[in-house]
Amino acid sequence: MGSGIDINARNVNLHFKFNYPLNELTFKFGELGGNIINRINDDFRNVQDIVSLNDTTIGGVQVTVIFYQQGNNWYGQMS
Repeated sequence: MGSGIDINARNVNLHFKFNYPLNELTFKFGELGGNIINRINDDFRNVQDIVSLNDTTIGGVQVTVIFYQQGNNWYGQMS
């Protein structure tokens, strides 16, 4: 279950900076087109689809993407 807080981002950069170390961060997404630019611990990735980040390590962090496709769009959860 989500928090009920949504961010509708289109052609923008979102930057989250925490003043303390995290053990885990999970968010739900709807990818409706465009490139995905992701940076964790200064390790930069630019990919066509968020699902291509599944089972990768970025900035020393293991990334898992659970997803399903509906039409040309991807929906799911990234942690």
